[in-house]
Amino acid sequence: GLTLEQKAAQMVMVWIQGYYLNPQSEDLARTVGLVRDLEVGGLIMSTSKVETLPRLINDMQRQSKVPLIIAADVERGMSFRVRRSTVPVPSAMAIGATGPKPRCLGFGV
Repeated sequence: GLTLEQKAAQMVMVWIQGYYLNPQSEDLARTVGLVRDLEVGGLIMSTSKVETLPRLINDMQRQSKVPLIIAADVERGMSFRVRRSTVPVPSAMAIGATGPKPRCLGFGV
């Protein structure tokens, strides 16, 4: 089982840049420390690129003793956080303003 400290850490998700970081960078060392040593429960990805995000997530999952929850703030669509190779969609308010409800359902609004 987990200790009380480990259980508390599992309730914490930390915000990180979603770009794959230089292996020698302080940001990557901090992130690895939070995942491996503090044993946080998850990561909230910020701005990223499609081509680097999977590698970063997989590397962090390998560092973690317990599978991480991965989250991102994407209510404005993936293109808001993940740059290049994603399709930008209008905001929920803009989609809702287009008219009848069936038009909005295709966007998950």
